[in-house]
Amino acid sequence: NVILYAKLMCDAINKGADIDVMRLPLGLNNYFDAHMRRYFKKGDYQFDVHALPIILLMLASFQPIKRHHIYQRLKQTEDWCKDRTRFNRILERFGPLLKEEEEYILPFHKSLSDWLTSSDNKRFFVCKEDGYEKMSEWGSEVLSDEYASEELAYHFYLYQPQYLSAANKHREFETLFSDVEFWKHRKNALGVDLLLQRMFIELP
Repeated sequence: NVILYAKLMCDAINKGADIDVMRLPLGLNNYFDAHMRRYFKKGDYQFDVHALPIILLMLASFQPIKRHHIYQRLKQTEDWCKDRTRFNRILERFGPLLKEEEEYILPFHKSLSDWLTSSDNKRFFVCKEDGYEKMSEWGSEVLSDEYASEELAYHFYLYQPQYLSAANKHREFETLFSDVEFWKHRKNALGVDLLLQRMFIELP
């Protein structure tokens, strides 16, 4: 944690953050809290309105999702996300808390995910089940769209039953699991070996 904290502070300073070294937050969790309070205040950049929708998709996804796919999804669901410039500005406010690897957006470290989903975190708590709900809704739309991105379709053929289960959508899970067309398309997308692996994971 000490090394992570030092790295965060160095990254923040390198990016031009105005940091008072005499008033540094104590520990990683306090740093996370101070960063969120500073960059997601009321007004144009609010945590619940602007940061939370991004975090929910990022934390609930069983595999990292590319930046432009998250943008396209939020463009459909969030009033504020109607142009890419606005979306990029929101991401910039996360600063060193997020990293991007080959276009995939990720928490810089598992400690951030743990802090966001901890019940001790009152102001910036993220309910992962809400994220699973959003991912399952997204998956339902993607799998019913014949023009959907192949990459997204593959992702949801791989994980949609698991998203439904994690979101406690038991009836929808049973309906999907008994859908012959779903299994036919799923086999074409995943292949037989991976299909069987997923079945054993998903069976109650």
